Amino acid sequence: APLVVLDAWFEKTVFDSVLINNMDSAKEAAEYLLSCGHRKIGYLKSKIRIRNFRYRRQGWMMALREAGIEPDPAFVFPLTPTVEGAHQDMRGLLEGSPPLPTAFFADNDIIALGAVNALSECGVAIPKDVSVIGFDDLPFCRISTPMLTSIRVDKEKMGRVAVRRLVEHINDGSPDVRIKIEICNTLMKRDS
Repeated sequence: APLVVLDAWFEKTVFDSVLINNMDSAKEAAEYLLSCGHRKIGYLKSKIRIRNFRYRRQGWMMALREAGIEPDPAFVFPLTPTVEGAHQDMRGLLEGSPPLPTAFFADNDIIALGAVNALSECGVAIPKDVSVIGFDDLPFCRISTPMLTSIRVDKEKMGRVAVRRLVEHINDGSPDVRIKIEICNTLMKRDS
């Protein structure tokens, strides 16, 4: 039976895949922060590492290096990927009065929200003192305070592309070539 995998890719796959363009999207987010004048851009890193997050980290690093900035390990904050976990971890890190960048790119919105809540509680104004960009554009981004800048992943478009590819398989039989399709995302500029 024909099969198209969504949001996953395996090195020796025999299936087509439709993926999020993680690296380019994260690079665009970091480039946007650079265009706003930021030079100290940190990374809110999920303690649980998945392939998508590794590609996002590469995009963040690529943007900084292309701007002649070496990513500073002191500005990488590992956080538990839940709102409460990220909040608690960020509070713990902030108690040590670490040097803060002027902006953070976060692996996802959930981590970003937990971190923003902790920063705000510790007297760090968002975005006056520190700007934050998340990833996924979850619905709460538009109702959080401040509204969270994030990368919108068009899941409907991913689904449509996958279905179109499945129909091709059904109509044309099993193809000789496996296809990996990356869907480009949109940076939603808001208040954070």
